[in-house]
Amino acid sequence: MLQSSNLMRLFNEFLIRIFQWLYYVFFVFCVLTYFGVVLILPLAALVFIVNALNYIGLPGLLSLSCALPAVIYLGMLLRQSPELLKILSDTGIGLVKLGSSQNQRFEKIVKTVQKNEVQELSGR
Repeated sequence: MLQSSNLMRLFNEFLIRIFQWLYYVFFVFCVLTYFGVVLILPLAALVFIVNALNYIGLPGLLSLSCALPAVIYLGMLLRQSPELLKILSDTGIGLVKLGSSQNQRFEKIVKTVQKNEVQELSGR
């Protein structure tokens, strides 16, 4: 019977570690996607403006020379609103903290499973 309970504890710990790893991968993906989108948005705006100017009939180099200052100006306008930047950074930091707290919760569950095993062995 001791062998069976030990095997079950190991299986439970294995499942907990698998779920912990899946949560970790999920939150890393979310954080990287979030910050990637924040960094890619100006480039997407630049491409959109260049394509719009190309559609009007301006050549590519002239379109780029008009679109780049426009995107820089948009960045300057965003920089002047500190609340928006604070919200963006707080959201990303909140994602990181949420992932960390989930990892700590899984560690507590593993310790509880290991503690129950020690109590079962000492009770016999």
